This record gives sequence, structure tokens and C-alpha cells, in this order.
Amino acid sequence: MQSKEKGNLLVVDDSELLLQHIFKILKDEGYNLSVARNGHEAIACMKLSLPDLILLDVEMPKMDGWQTIHNLKSNKATSNIPIIFYTNHNNQKFEVKAFDRGAVDYIYKQSADEVLKRRVKTHMTLSLQNKELHRFAFFDPLTGVSNRSGLERHLKTLWRTAQTSKEPMSVVLSDIDSFKSYNDAFGHPQGDVALKTTGQVLQQEVKRGGDMLARWGGEEFIMLLPQTHPEDAYKFAERSRQQIENAEIDILPGVKREVEVNGAIKKASKLTASFGVASHVLDRNSEFKDLVSEADAALYHAKNQGRNQVQFAPKER
Repeated sequence: MQSKEKGNLLVVDDSELLLQHIFKILKDEGYNLSVARNGHEAIACMKLSLPDLILLDVEMPKMDGWQTIHNLKSNKATSNIPIIFYTNHNNQKFEVKAFDRGAVDYIYKQSADEVLKRRVKTHMTLSLQNKELHRFAFFDPLTGVSNRSGLERHLKTLWRTAQTSKEPMSVVLSDIDSFKSYNDAFGHPQGDVALKTTGQVLQQEVKRGGDMLARWGGEEFIMLLPQTHPEDAYKFAERSRQQIENAEIDILPGVKREVEVNGAIKKASKLTASFGVASHVLDRNSEFKDLVSEADAALYHAKNQGRNQVQFAPKER
């Protein structure tokens, strides 16, 4: 009956009888249930997997509920996880304190089982909805890679680190060749397939932990490669270019049509992409927009040189 789609619920309580009771109440709700018997165990659980909702007791050995919620709310990685206090203290003072500490609800243990079930369901639904909104806020729904907002959020830390470490930062811009003509000739649904496939191919090449891929806009993708020298960034871009070409992103099966490219009729059997590369050792005055502008000039140069190739900006050659 467990279902990841219905949410991950962590129950933190030192009473085995209470844990068994909660499992009995919630077993048919489809949650992925896990337990911790004190705050230390709860925090250890976070290192393995973040829950969508926490049901937290107040009085526990080693680390009680107040210390636990303080630790969780003080940690950026866990601060947004909703927490319901589930306690024997049917006391307004305790309830106010729980909300002040950041809890989303306060349930008295002697309440009817149906109350617990309904409130957990309500907060789990809200948590999953917020998680989905967060995903759409930072990820492109079509390709599944980060969008510009996600890139900007990731960039702040990467940029500061690169400025401090004096290591090179490389930017690679990629643009699908003749995509507008392709899209116009074969339709937006097939254009969406091409964009999605291109994103998947590029994502497979972004393998290091600090590297990042994002959809830059339209048919353009951007890749951030910290601690990457120009020659290595070029090799990365060339490898990505070859992978897109080898993927043979073509028109829908059974459809044989032609497309006009620069005034000439051409059979569209597969798509290719052009790449522009820029790389610099950053200092405190370096700005991201300047590096992107240089990569964009390199991409423009690749287009003018015949497409389906990798180029540095002309001044770097």
C-alpha cells in the first residue's frame, strides 16, 4: 500500500505502542512511512532521504521535540519540511509555543483517530503541492532540466566559489540548428520532442556534481562548468555536439517531408546543434553576463561558419 506519490511521512516518537497505533491508523493512506525514536535519529534520517511531512512528539529521550524542531528549522536543507506536533500536552501554552517554533499544526494524542488521519492528509497534500510548485519554479516542464530561475539560484554559490578559488569558470551555450524552420515544417509537437530529446542528451553529459545544465530560452541550452579550463570545456562541447548528432533526432515515424533552410529545400532527417564556449579565471569584478555574452558571440560564430560545430569567440582564436 505504500506509494511514493502519496508522500513520505516521518513519525518521531519514543513509544513503540504509539508508533504501532499510528501505523494502524495510516496504513491504508498510501504514505511511505518511516520512524525515528528521538531527535538524533530523526536528523540522521534526513541524511538519507528528506520526508514530505514530519509527525513529531515533544517528550523524548536524548533530544526532545523542541530541540528537534529548532535543529530542523535552523538547517537550510530541512527548514521547509512541515512539522506537526503530536503530543499528550493538551495545553494552549504548548500549542502557541509549537506554532512559534515553526510547526504547521498541533494535535493532541487523545484526539479521535480520524482527526489525525484528516490533518495528516491535509498537510501532506499541501506539502506535495508546494513541492510541485517549487519544481515548476526552478525546472523547465518540457525538457525536465533547470530553467533560468534554477540556474540563477545555483549560480550564486558557484560564482562566489570560483572567484575565491581562482579556478576557471566555463560557460557553454548550445542552440539547435535551423530549429524555427524545422518547427514550422513539422509542427510544434515534433519540435517539443526535439527539445526534450536534446535536453536529455545534454543532461547525460553533465556528469560532475558542480556542473549544471539549464534551458536558456527557446531552443538554447546553457551549461556551467566550474573548475574547467578552456580546452576541457571545448572537449565537453564537442562531445555533446556529437551526441546530439548521433541521437538522430528526426521527424515523426512515417512522415517524409522537406524543410526550407536559408532559402534551400532540404530533407530534414535529423537535427544538429551549434556550440559556443567561453572560459575565464574569475576575479571579484567578473560578472556572469560578460561570460555569457562571450559564449553567445562564440555561438554566433559557429552558426556563421556553417552550424553543427563548436567555436570560441573569434577574439579567442
